[in-house]
Amino acid sequence: MPIIDIINLIINSITAIATVVAIPATIVYSARQTRRTFAKDDERRSYDLYQTMFKQASRVDVWESKTVKDKDQKDGTDEHLIITNHSEGTIRQVSILVHWDLLKNSHLRPISLKNNTINYYGVPGFGYHHAWRTLPTADWVISMDPDKRFVWSLPTICPKDIFESPRFLDKGDPQGRCRLAAVAIKFTDVYGNIWERLFESEYLPKDHTADLHLLYSPDNRLTDFCQPKSIIAE
Repeated sequence: MPIIDIINLIINSITAIATVVAIPATIVYSARQTRRTFAKDDERRSYDLYQTMFKQASRVDVWESKTVKDKDQKDGTDEHLIITNHSEGTIRQVSILVHWDLLKNSHLRPISLKNNTINYYGVPGFGYHHAWRTLPTADWVISMDPDKRFVWSLPTICPKDIFESPRFLDKGDPQGRCRLAAVAIKFTDVYGNIWERLFESEYLPKDHTADLHLLYSPDNRLTDFCQPKSIIAE
């Protein structure tokens, strides 16, 4: 066999071997790239889902209202908690954490948090009822009477005069009107996600940040977004 044919045969053999080796390598590389693409798509879809759930949960809020006090009213009965549920459906297992010096003489048991000397109180906070079972979409008001056994009233649809009387001033205002302070609200949305919203105030524990936190989700796609550290006990 001429030498040139031998050389061509060797070259062709090497090319064939290289092709055989390159095909699996190309397949492996393509598979890795595909997995990375799918993983990024999954991350993006999970983030979009979280943002959708977050926006709905952010439409649940609680704030304080202060109405004009009649001379015959007891102290504190002119202050109210307003719960607004403007999400897409009923929220469940709703509980609130507040601070209020006036509650020191009530029947409520104070709640102590780690690394804090302030006394907090739960709403509803009577007996074994540590949460409202359901709150449909609406604006709700909770009033109180510190002399009653059940300090907090049941939630009722909020009248216009109370809803339009938010408390604007901080605790240290000269009138001394600002005593009731909502610290946090915890609830379960229509999808079974558990959220806790913390409010910026001097009573917010220093080891927590004012924000809306996802505590738990039954959807595995939202697991990475959960922060299970809650300040409102079960």
